[in-house]
Amino acid sequence: MFLLSKILQILVLPPGIIIVALILAFLFLFKKKYLVTKFLLFFSLISLYSLSLEPISDLIIKPLEDLHPPLDRENFSLYLEDRIQPEYIVVLGGGTVESSPEEGGSGTLNTTSLKRLIYGYLLFKETKLPIILAGGRVIEKEIYEPEAEVALRTLLEMGVPENKIGIEAESRNTWENAEHVKERFSPEKIILVTSAYHMPRSVYSFRQNGMDCIPAPTDYKTNRAVYNFLSFFPDMEELKDSYSAIREFFGLLYYRIRYQGSFTAISFPKSLPRALKAAEIVLNRLLPLVLFNLFPE
Repeated sequence: MFLLSKILQILVLPPGIIIVALILAFLFLFKKKYLVTKFLLFFSLISLYSLSLEPISDLIIKPLEDLHPPLDRENFSLYLEDRIQPEYIVVLGGGTVESSPEEGGSGTLNTTSLKRLIYGYLLFKETKLPIILAGGRVIEKEIYEPEAEVALRTLLEMGVPENKIGIEAESRNTWENAEHVKERFSPEKIILVTSAYHMPRSVYSFRQNGMDCIPAPTDYKTNRAVYNFLSFFPDMEELKDSYSAIREFFGLLYYRIRYQGSFTAISFPKSLPRALKAAEIVLNRLLPLVLFNLFPE
C-alpha cells in the first residue's frame, strides 16, 4: 500500500500528471477527438511552462516557507527562557543517493538532507544539545540504507561524539518520524530542523504527537531578490520546487484530515494567494474522497 501510494503521487502530481495528459492526448488524437486532444496539449504545455518559471514556483512555495520564521541564532537565549527547555535537535531526512562511488558503494546524503544536517550541526555547536536523526527506508529492502544511518556516518566524520547522536531509522514519512521519535526518546520539547517548505507539515506532525517544537527551517527555495529576464525561462530546479510545494500542500491537507479526525478544521497558510485560498472550500469536500489512497499514513 505504501509503494502504491508513492506511485499514485508520481502520477497525480507534476510532472507525472503532465505526462499522463500527453499520453491521453495521443490516445484521443488516434480516436480523432480533436477538441479533447487540443485541450490536453494546451494543459500540458501551459502547466509545464508555468511550473518551471521562478516567479510561479516562488508564488507556490513561499507561503509554506514563510509560515514559520527562521531561527534567530544570534538571540538564541530567548528560546531558552520558557519553563520547558528543548531536549534534542531533531533533524529530518530528505533522501539519499544509493551506492555512491566516493563512499565505497555506500549511500550518501542528497542535497536536501545535507543542508538539513549541516544546519543541525551548526545548532549542535551552539547549544550542545544531542541530535536525533530521523529517517528510514522508503523501500523496505536491505540494499537501501536508512537515511538516519547515512546521516549518522556523516556526523561522526564531522567530529560529533557518538554519545551525542540518537537515530530513528524505521520511519517512512513525516508522521512516522514524529511517532517514532516520541516513542523512542519521549521528548517534551525539541528544536526541529527541516526544509522551510516542509516545516508546516513537520511541526503539525510533531505537535500532534505531543511534542512542543522550536522550528529551525533551512534549505529555502524562494528567490527573495529581484527577478531578471532569465527568471521567465523554464528551469528544471523551479519545476522541482513547484512539485515539492504542491506535494506539501496536499500532504498537509491529508495529514489534517487523517490525523485530526475532522474535515472542517483545515486551513492553508494565510498568505496563500486568494485564488488558491478560495479553492480550499472545494478541497474540503472533494479531497477526502481521494487522498486516503494517495498519501501514506
